[in-house]
Amino acid sequence: MKRIPIIFSEQKVILAFYLGVSMLAGFWQYAYGPVTYDHFLILRAGFEHLAEQQNLYLHYPGQYAGTYGYHPIVSILFAPFSFLSIATGMTLWLSIVSCILFYSIKYLPISPADKVWFWWLILAELVLSFNFQLHDPLLGALGLLTLASFQRGRSRSAAMYPVIAACLHPFGILFAALFVFYPNRRKYLLHLVICALIICIIPLYFTGIDYFIRVYSDWAISLLATLGPVADAATRVRQSWVSSVNLWNLYAVAAFFFGLIWVTNLVRIALIDRKRMLLLLAYCCIWISILQNGPWTASNFLTSLALILFFLANKERPQPYLTVFSVTLLLVIFSTSLDMYVTDWLTDSERLQLWPGIMVLLTLQFLLLSPKSENRFAIK
Repeated sequence: MKRIPIIFSEQKVILAFYLGVSMLAGFWQYAYGPVTYDHFLILRAGFEHLAEQQNLYLHYPGQYAGTYGYHPIVSILFAPFSFLSIATGMTLWLSIVSCILFYSIKYLPISPADKVWFWWLILAELVLSFNFQLHDPLLGALGLLTLASFQRGRSRSAAMYPVIAACLHPFGILFAALFVFYPNRRKYLLHLVICALIICIIPLYFTGIDYFIRVYSDWAISLLATLGPVADAATRVRQSWVSSVNLWNLYAVAAFFFGLIWVTNLVRIALIDRKRMLLLLAYCCIWISILQNGPWTASNFLTSLALILFFLANKERPQPYLTVFSVTLLLVIFSTSLDMYVTDWLTDSERLQLWPGIMVLLTLQFLLLSPKSENRFAIK
């Protein structure tokens, strides 16, 4: 019997679960029809529209229901899946995302036991994200890889991952804020600029100069749509029990605190430790989640990712209140995602979806502004 929990801590077994979940999700979505994998159809058609010099960001109701909302380079990176059948391409795509997430956790600067915790805790949220074909697992994995690259002193990789994340969603560039931990910051910023220029120039090979200018013009216009969730959230707040809150002022104050935390950690570089690195990465994830979806972040992969990082960063010390806090919010988030409400109070989804992200945000701000350092986690 003792062999059973040991088996579930082996990396090859966990990876098999990740791949199994990916394949099952791919088969299930294909069986239920295009409604369930519309997001994959959008990505799959991107390269075709680019090659035909069409506007990537228009509606194409004959092909899919949604709209393309990514940087033009994404259509090129996704091109190999465009030449495969839908079932094969979708299953392969989900499997690759699972593998990227798995290995991003593997290379984190945490203990092997914590990695096992991480793999299993995030798996449930990964399944939910796959059901909606969301890009958040890949976005979160790029954040984890950014931190792992900084920890290993690989500035080129650490510059590449936030730029790719920004191609998926503009606010993904916030992962670059982790360069506060890197001693040679000028070198990193140079690599960040070079990587961004390379990514932006690559589509020129497929487009020609005229269409290259037009596709970036179309992309710039589409970026305005990223304010949509924020605007929708503001409308929902005005119509709800917190109608007196001005969200735009709230975001301005929170943005101020993000800058304050970043500058504070930049000044206190001697106090930087592994725990603080994990907390700042969690803080970036929460902010990206809020900027994507407004404060309704409970049923969001990045919020769960931030909570797991928060949990792992604090579980090494005898601080049971922080552990209980993080575990409770994880249960609330998972319940909200599944709409598993067991009482009348829990059916108030407005409160359930609003408070987890905000509570974690405020807690992370307090911890990151704290001058204390955990020497046991010190970066070597």
